[in-house]
Amino acid sequence: MRIGKLPGAQDVATSFHECLISQGFTLLDITSDHALRAGSLPGPYRDPFDRMMIIQDELFLAGGHNTGFIF
Repeated sequence: MRIGKLPGAQDVATSFHECLISQGFTLLDITSDHALRAGSLPGPYRDPFDRMMIIQDELFLAGGHNTGFIF
């Protein structure tokens, strides 16, 4: 991050976790199990970020949560 290139970026970077929580986000850790499952995900998903989101959503839903994501 280059300080001065984006006004307020340093404040967000130093309080990123608190910003997400205050906006109602639920933070999900990425584990080695997620990585293995994302790597073996069938289908047309080529973007690693998309694959990780799909796997985390599946695991989150398995815990009884409803995210509303549609892939």
